[in-house]
Amino acid sequence: MPFAPALRLVLGEQLPYQKPLRSGNTSRLRIPYRIDTRVDNPAMSIVINYELLLASAKASGDFLRSRFADAAIDTALARDVKLAEDRHSEEMVAAGLLSDSPWGVMSEEGGWLREPASPDDPYWVIDPLDGSYNFMRGIPLCAVSIALCQGMTPLAGAVYDFVRDELVHTNETAGLYRNGERIDRAALGGPSSLSTGIPAATRSNAEAAAKNAESLNAWGKVRMIGSAALSLSWVAQGKLDGYKETGIRWWDVAGGLALVRASGGNFTVANDDIWSPLEVSANGR
Repeated sequence: MPFAPALRLVLGEQLPYQKPLRSGNTSRLRIPYRIDTRVDNPAMSIVINYELLLASAKASGDFLRSRFADAAIDTALARDVKLAEDRHSEEMVAAGLLSDSPWGVMSEEGGWLREPASPDDPYWVIDPLDGSYNFMRGIPLCAVSIALCQGMTPLAGAVYDFVRDELVHTNETAGLYRNGERIDRAALGGPSSLSTGIPAATRSNAEAAAKNAESLNAWGKVRMIGSAALSLSWVAQGKLDGYKETGIRWWDVAGGLALVRASGGNFTVANDDIWSPLEVSANGR
């Protein structure tokens, strides 16, 4: 997938057209590191408070950690569950993005919280709690995922594994970071490893199930951890070699794909509709 135009990332710069869209306390956690990267691009100049991305993920994850394994079920579906923590986490992240950034905001829970002014404009993608079922059951495999995208290209992203307090993030030029420290993708030996999943919407599709099963034969080890965002973060870091899933949603993978891209990996998305189920493949090499 081709790279999108470069971002101009400026920390702490107040934009003249930023206006709060929600009332209430919009204070955000200050994190102990900063990234200041400026890239000129004649076709596009986008000013982003990159610290906002990281602070939003961190504050939301800190709240979720305090509620881990003590979740309140909001809606119980036949094959899924929605938690009160999903919605509260979304509200925390969205409040900052809506008030301190001019771009559109898309969320798993609320759809378009603010639509982009044009199809070419960047927009934020929020998955406020990826791995809700794991979270509810006390399984420590869940994360907050936030990405800035243009079309189907992730420009920047963060995946916060709040149980382990590992915030993995990227920007357009500075590579991959974990808790503010630059990291290189680990080169681990042994059989190749793939993370996958079977979304509820595709289980009754025999053709899709057979296609998915056949594709697994090329891998030495196959894992299902219940969080696409965390799976892709691990691919980016070198803990896993690949990720593949059919029927996944854009908000599940956008943040993690930004990390894979920054680590030098590759990915494909077999659809160009951000509201449709997707077939996504990624690898770290």
